[in-house]
Amino acid sequence: MFEPPNKAKRIFILLILAAYVWLFFNLWFPPTAEIMGGIPSVCFIKQITGYPCPSCGTTRAVLAILHGEWLNGLLLNPFAYIVLPFMAIIPLWIAFDHLNKSNTLEVIYRQTERCISKTKTAIVLLLLLLANWVWNFYKGY
Repeated sequence: MFEPPNKAKRIFILLILAAYVWLFFNLWFPPTAEIMGGIPSVCFIKQITGYPCPSCGTTRAVLAILHGEWLNGLLLNPFAYIVLPFMAIIPLWIAFDHLNKSNTLEVIYRQTERCISKTKTAIVLLLLLLANWVWNFYKGY
């Protein structure tokens, strides 16, 4: 009997699908031959304010990493080194849970939520996010 995916799986499925669609669009239809420039911004914050958000440049960074330009990817946006493994692991994890009728992704998701909600962890993560945002401003996005 089919069991609908739980909340965490639905969220991950939608995020991963959106990420893959955007990534493949940029791989197949690059606006320019350069990895660094030419990719239109989909960042609402940047479109409205003219200033980058903390994740601006992540698509370009992922593309650079996929083209073997690891340092360039790191310089564009270090978040890519977090996003890329998740894009590879989460679909496999969802398939594993589905085939085994388990909910390990949900369990880890809930544990991660509890860990992140702790004040010290939240402060460290917010400082890293702020540092990445400052890096984006420094680069001139």
